Amino acid sequence: MRGKVYTESEEATMDFSGLVFRACFTIMQNEAYGNKRAVYDIINYLGTIMHPFQDKQYKEAIEALAKKEKPQGKTANDLRIIEEKYTHDFMYGKYESLMDLAYRRGFLPATKKQHMSGDMQ
Repeated sequence: MRGKVYTESEEATMDFSGLVFRACFTIMQNEAYGNKRAVYDIINYLGTIMHPFQDKQYKEAIEALAKKEKPQGKTANDLRIIEEKYTHDFMYGKYESLMDLAYRRGFLPATKKQHMSGDMQ
């Protein structure tokens, strides 16, 4: 799927599928290096470029993630660990929702169902 981007009074075609794949690849690279901050920034970037395509299902998924209750810690160290886990769970939930959205909007190719038992249906 392609969208149009207007820059300097010239019409340019933007391939959103390419942007989605590039963001996914960059996320995988930064995960390999353990760079969480970059991964979270790229997930937010992906959310920004997918913003015009958000649907009700995506918004409901994000609202459900935001409503999850955060457990309380007793010490500063407990709070830091809980906050890191909460942030990780929220961001990867957002990433999963964005990938579902990209699939629904046609930015990702259709996938073939794989069966772990080896039997094909």
